[in-house]
Amino acid sequence: MNLLSNAIKFTNNGSVTLKAEIIASSKKKAILKVQVIDTGIGIEEKDAGVIFDEFSQVNYSTTRNTQKGTGLGLAICKKIVELQGGKISLSSKINKGSNFTFEIPYEFCYDSASKRKSLVIADISHLAGKRILLVDDNKMNVLLAQTVAKKYNIITDTAYDGAEAFQLFQQNHYDLILTDVQMPVMGGVELTRLIRSEKDNSKSNVPILGVTANVMEEDRDKYLASGMNALVLKPYSEKELIDKIADYITL
Repeated sequence: MNLLSNAIKFTNNGSVTLKAEIIASSKKKAILKVQVIDTGIGIEEKDAGVIFDEFSQVNYSTTRNTQKGTGLGLAICKKIVELQGGKISLSSKINKGSNFTFEIPYEFCYDSASKRKSLVIADISHLAGKRILLVDDNKMNVLLAQTVAKKYNIITDTAYDGAEAFQLFQQNHYDLILTDVQMPVMGGVELTRLIRSEKDNSKSNVPILGVTANVMEEDRDKYLASGMNALVLKPYSEKELIDKIADYITL
């Protein structure tokens, strides 16, 4: 998700391609190889050597691209890959694009009891035609939630910060709001408090699900105290998300 999000940010023209393959190294082991290839602005060789370091930032002052971040995303990617015994690398050319590649070794599993079970979801046909507001500053997260909602014929509107979401909330009726907790301009907690303070009870009582990766109990308590009905923890599965939505959208 992080590599794809970065590729989209820094690619104004051309394409972003995701490739994945399994390379068998023996009868018991294989390598999962994933590549994220873009035709974006590229990275200079001097920056490519340090881009996976913590708090490392590439200077794009000579371009019109003003994307900013903490400089932790790629460092975290590297740690996740290496903790699984894998490796991550980069090849890039200025104004030509970049290719981020990671490889992770896995053992084949022949235990039939461990085979992936089919996704079983209770009857949620009543969700078809319902309308929800998706709020997240990360477009990849919005796309993921939209993909799940569309599968169950749920209508979605999107906003990329709390202020934009509150405007849509005032203009429309929603059956549920799914909002990220931490966003620029206005976060999910402030958005929830504004919604709960609405005088029209038919609007102020809309179910609100907060999306967060924060597992600290005191923080989760604070989010719920703002008026959120429940939390959806990242990363979530399709079943976890749709079950949670179904819990709070009535027939």
